[in-house]
Amino acid sequence: MADTGFTNPGTAVSDSAVGAVAWSDPDNAKTSNNTYATGKYNYHEWPYEEYAQLVLADGSIGSTNKANTSSELSSYSETTITYGGSSDKWGETWSASDINDSDFGFVFAFDDQYLPTISNYLKTTNFGFAIPTGSVIDGIEVGVEYKQVNDGPISDNQIMVDNIAIKVYYTEGSTPTVGTKYPLPAFKNIT
Repeated sequence: MADTGFTNPGTAVSDSAVGAVAWSDPDNAKTSNNTYATGKYNYHEWPYEEYAQLVLADGSIGSTNKANTSSELSSYSETTITYGGSSDKWGETWSASDINDSDFGFVFAFDDQYLPTISNYLKTTNFGFAIPTGSVIDGIEVGVEYKQVNDGPISDNQIMVDNIAIKVYYTEGSTPTVGTKYPLPAFKNIT
């Protein structure tokens, strides 16, 4: 089994397909560099994960939600939430072309539990994967690097996402391609 390593997205947006709280600076979720995509919430208590889902090759949101909706996003220090794994297909059937598609990605959203306000999706796509054709997708793992800021007036409480990255586990197809690695044998001239 091979894996792509954690790969960063090429595109990040605040997608209003869900929620009422826009993310500011969503592009900051494309690289782990201590610049942040920021979503504000309006209560003194901790917000909760609401959505952690894959984006399919057709741009629709996958049906499996990996968010732990009872888990507080309560870390003041940057930490990483991990979803999925080396054998987790998120309830989908994947092909290499699905993963390589520029629409493939991930959405993340949080919920202010006491004043029920869900954030927009922080949607990341266009990861630039190049999984070889014919490969079997074994699993998908997503890491969301975030921290929570709750140190001022209620209106300044924030979830800050530094990076969203995806790792894809796959097994290369077994059909050899004739060429330099698998050359044809020399032909013998029979007279």
